[in-house]
Amino acid sequence: MEVVEAPELRALVFRRFEQRSAENRKPGIHASDLDLCLGKAYYKKTAPLPVGESLLVKFMLGYAFQYYILGEAEEVGEKDGIIFSVDAPFADAKAFVEFKSTAMWYETKARGRFSPEQMEHWVRRAKLYCYARGALFCGIVVVFYAQRVPDLKAWWLTFTKAELDAAWAEAQDRKGVLEKALELGEYPGTDFHAPWECELCENNVPSRCFGTRASAPPRKERES
Repeated sequence: MEVVEAPELRALVFRRFEQRSAENRKPGIHASDLDLCLGKAYYKKTAPLPVGESLLVKFMLGYAFQYYILGEAEEVGEKDGIIFSVDAPFADAKAFVEFKSTAMWYETKARGRFSPEQMEHWVRRAKLYCYARGALFCGIVVVFYAQRVPDLKAWWLTFTKAELDAAWAEAQDRKGVLEKALELGEYPGTDFHAPWECELCENNVPSRCFGTRASAPPRKERES
C-alpha cells in the first residue's frame, strides 16, 4: 500500500466548507454581527480577510455536529431589521435549541465547572433569538471536544422579559452604529468586546483595527 499526503484534497475540503457557509448566509445585519466586535463585523462586510485554518476546523466541528443531528438547514427569520437563525426550533413552539462546540474543558481545578454564562456572546445571541421569536427560554447543547474524554452537556436558559427587552434595545443601538459605519465607509467608533476576540481576530493589526480594543496585543502585519 502507498500512502501519499494530499494537500489538494485538504484545500478542497476548506473551499467547500467556505462556499457552503457563504451560500447559507443571508445578506443584511445578523444577530451574530451585533454580539461581538463591531469592527470585525464591519470588515466582514466590506473587506474580509481569510479565516485561519484552525478556526475553520473549529467551525467545521460545530456545523458537522449540528447538521448531523438536525439533517436540515437552520431556520432563518428577521425582526426589526435584524436577521436571526436558530439551529433547532421546537415543533409548534417559539423556543429552540442552539448547538455549540468549545475547546474549553467542562471542569478544571482552576476554573471549576463550565457554565454557558461564561460565554457572554452565546447568552447575548440567545437573548436576541428569544426576543425575535417571542420565547422566554431556549436550550443550549455544548460539545466539549478538546478534553481527554469528549463530552456533551445541555442547559436550559430562561430569561425575564426585561432582560430580553434590554438586550434587544442594545442590539438596535449597535445595529445603528454598524449601519452608519457601512454607510460612511468608516470603521465603527463605538464597540465592546472581550480580550479573547482580539487574540483570534484576523483584523487585529494596526492598519485595520481602529476602535476601542481589548488588552490583547495586536498581531503582526501580514506579509503582502
